[in-house]
Amino acid sequence: MKRNRSILKTTIAATLLGTAFTSSAAFAGLVTFEDHLLTVIDGGQSIVSGGYTFTAGDSELAQFVGVTGVAGGVYNGANGCGDTPCPGGNNSNFYVGLNDGSVTVTRNNRVPDFRVGSLDFGFLAPTPGLPDGVWGQLRLTGSLLGGGFINTTRDFSGQNLMGDFMFSRWMLDQSFSSTVLNSLTISACMYDDFGDCNNSLDFPAMNLAQFGIDNLYLAEVPEPTAPALLALGALGMALTSRRRAKQAA
Repeated sequence: MKRNRSILKTTIAATLLGTAFTSSAAFAGLVTFEDHLLTVIDGGQSIVSGGYTFTAGDSELAQFVGVTGVAGGVYNGANGCGDTPCPGGNNSNFYVGLNDGSVTVTRNNRVPDFRVGSLDFGFLAPTPGLPDGVWGQLRLTGSLLGGGFINTTRDFSGQNLMGDFMFSRWMLDQSFSSTVLNSLTISACMYDDFGDCNNSLDFPAMNLAQFGIDNLYLAEVPEPTAPALLALGALGMALTSRRRAKQAA
């Protein structure tokens, strides 16, 4: 009877520990947009992919004058990007921000907090045949769980030998990637002759600030029960091993 109880306790402890590790592994995901049909959406409309909602936002100028238009969507590099050339280096689905628009990322479930570790991004040139050069930046603005915001920017990559602006990988630094966010807003800006990057009501980008994003590594923050479950499983395993050692002695 004692042996059966020992086996049962060992099984329960192992199950708890395994469940805890499984839950922790579920807290991270890669959003690739492969689960979504190709589409375009207006400002205020959303798509859902990989457990997250992506809501397009019109430019500040469009919002000021009360105009709603195409601000985002899902394109495919192998199928083309309409009248604009696709960024090179990506023949799969990716999200596009169009006409100076932005996109705000939120989690679908009742727990809003998450972290962002990295993403692929590229410049969606408004017309083909542009000369090579640094045209603008991708901008990330995170809404903090405790209030306030965190911001970071990165220049778009240049062109390949075919004249296509390229996707590149952005590994966010520790200060941004470790911050817990309520939401993440992604937009672009365009450099002027003075080196300022513009896309605002006072300095609009004239629908030139367009971008593609893909392969977003979004790590969900564990609910309080997950660490507790992990600790419980580890404690159960330790107690079982201790009892076995005593019985063997």
